[in-house]
Amino acid sequence: MSESVHELRVRVNQTQDGFPTEAESQKWIADFMRSTGVFCVYEQVVGYPIYRHHLQEQSNVRADVLLIPKSNVEDKIRLGAIVIEVKKSGVAIGPAISQLKDYLNSVFIVDSLCEVGIIPTYGFVFPCYGQNSATASWMSHQHMGTIQIIEHSGNVCFCSGEERLLEFFPNGGIRFYRQSRNGRKTGSR
Repeated sequence: MSESVHELRVRVNQTQDGFPTEAESQKWIADFMRSTGVFCVYEQVVGYPIYRHHLQEQSNVRADVLLIPKSNVEDKIRLGAIVIEVKKSGVAIGPAISQLKDYLNSVFIVDSLCEVGIIPTYGFVFPCYGQNSATASWMSHQHMGTIQIIEHSGNVCFCSGEERLLEFFPNGGIRFYRQSRNGRKTGSR
């Protein structure tokens, strides 16, 4: 029997199955990204908000994973630095999206890079199903997305809005999709 519309909505708005703890989820994605050789991978990096909204808490942020493209692939990726908010399976993605909003408004200091400040261009929730409709549109405009493990193939896809930006294949292959035009406009649509 196929999923009801309600069951599908709940599943899409929750993180993907397979990771009982956040630590397991973070270890998997960090190890996987290191194995691709495409990014320098940093974990648990402190970030400092660039601006705060009125009455917003005065605190720093800590990104689970920060990816910086290696120079040999920088021209292909064109996504810039990427921050990943990691969650365990089966939790609502709303809080993770809120955290990404804060991360994209922060500068991260990586000690091994002589304390150079990094401002991420994109933020992704992992493990998370691709989004659609209004959520996908809003996330795309904010340069946010999801990292999904495709169940039938094992491919790992970075998606923003309803577009794939980057895809890794189990055999080590990588597909760089065209640069997204989403999120480039300012002001009214």
